[in-house]
Amino acid sequence: MTDYFTPADGPSHGVPLPVSRQIKRALLFVFSSLFLVAALTHAAPVIKTEGGQLSGAADGSTVKFLGIPYAAPPVGDLRWKAPQAPARWDAVRDATIFGNSCAQTTAVGEFGAPSKSEDCLFLNVFVPNRPANGKKLPVMFWIPGGGLFAGSSNEYNAKGLVEDGNVIVVTMNYRLGVLGFFAHPDIDAGYRPALVNYGLLDQQFALQWVRRNIASFGGDAGNVTIFGESAGAVSVYGHLVSPASAGLFHKAILESGLTFIAKPNLVVPLAEAVVLGQRFAAAMGCKENAATCLRALPVEQIIGQQMPFLTGLVTGGAVVPEALEAALRAGRFNRVPIINGTNHDEWRWPVARTELRSGKPMQAEQYRPALIDFFGTTAARVEAQYPLANFKSPSDALAASQTDAYFACSALKSNESIARYAPVYGYEFNYADAPMYMPKASFPYGAAHTIELQFIFPQFHGGSGIMHELSAPEKSLGLTMRRYWTNFARSGNPNRTGLPAWPKFSRASDLVMSMNLPKPAPIGTFRSDHQCEFWNRALQ
Repeated sequence: MTDYFTPADGPSHGVPLPVSRQIKRALLFVFSSLFLVAALTHAAPVIKTEGGQLSGAADGSTVKFLGIPYAAPPVGDLRWKAPQAPARWDAVRDATIFGNSCAQTTAVGEFGAPSKSEDCLFLNVFVPNRPANGKKLPVMFWIPGGGLFAGSSNEYNAKGLVEDGNVIVVTMNYRLGVLGFFAHPDIDAGYRPALVNYGLLDQQFALQWVRRNIASFGGDAGNVTIFGESAGAVSVYGHLVSPASAGLFHKAILESGLTFIAKPNLVVPLAEAVVLGQRFAAAMGCKENAATCLRALPVEQIIGQQMPFLTGLVTGGAVVPEALEAALRAGRFNRVPIINGTNHDEWRWPVARTELRSGKPMQAEQYRPALIDFFGTTAARVEAQYPLANFKSPSDALAASQTDAYFACSALKSNESIARYAPVYGYEFNYADAPMYMPKASFPYGAAHTIELQFIFPQFHGGSGIMHELSAPEKSLGLTMRRYWTNFARSGNPNRTGLPAWPKFSRASDLVMSMNLPKPAPIGTFRSDHQCEFWNRALQ
């Protein structure tokens, strides 16, 4: 049978075209069809939420809905108040770009870019771009870190988790610094006990939004895993202890969190927070009519002068009613399955930041004063346990002592407490050769703070860092970790066929999963590696 095509310059008269032109026309038809399929596949999807309709954007096998307002802008009279519902919108809202990051300076630029915006309570939803076949997908709710005074969800691309684990990921912003964690009698008037943790209230408000709306995206509101790193993990601890968070999540993952710590910095009791709040108000010239005065201050003035007065997560108020460690030990927490872990060389990150700011490596004569600054009267015992002669540099020695006290042994104590009441899986990120997004220091970063994030969120490089592509073996490690995380989100157990077996933590074995190459494996030396028996005695 002869194929006939209509010539471009006129109607067909039944004259067969040359074979070459037939091939060209056929190819054009094929490419046009493929383009049409691609266009349909990547057409902007529209989702209906309680606030109105959203138009997202496809990114390969992921659909992104960005910059969704989950609360009203906390400005004017709403500054230092519980979050309120946002205004609805009538037209389809473009959800293809991130919303504002919350107000912050460049103090920890690695976590987020500077911002002067208080209109920042936005969240983002990352959804698999494939048929769900009627099944509701697990939901993972990411809380970014940054010391509770910096950070932004905009720095985390959840595409890897979504595509490798077939889950929905929600990321969000919350109020930071003095704007997010602040205690003052005038501000707290009318609230008994005091609210104080406005940033944590924001997170709870966003979790409530997820409960009401995630079904529209194909998510299971009855299967939500909260997870966070650093201050994000401290926030997860807050949700574990907060009665108001009960029922809003069903599993929890903590990366490099702090609770049983030598020197409080991210977690403070209410009485101490009130003193800091009063000092801040006085420094701002707001001794009289403090609430009105403070709410009238320009945001630039607040974030520019807040650093000496930061409180972090406050315990003892309405949101987090008691100290984290006391609640965990007594079992007074939301008992859900938990993954909790740290990195082997956590404190090399802040030691490197100090060096990069000063331009000079730590000298031997600076070691003892640094220990005194961090450990006070315990410093002499710490120096005897971590003598300079045992380390390659003073920076390495200081980082080792602080890693062990602040992170490793803190996590171990948490796991011991949690394991009495709920399943907990411990891990340590031990891969020492991972690329670092920060400039080089005089000592190797090793498995420093934040360095595991690029394995969970591929290409993570913070708000001001340098992006590095992972090698093939490193990508394999990242894939394994993402599968652990998403398996856990699905079932409360990170294990599945084809992955190295990850045992539950128990005090009898002390086994934690070492995330390392050539592949993860359980280790039983965590306690001795980080000298936790010494710290148990030293910090009593």
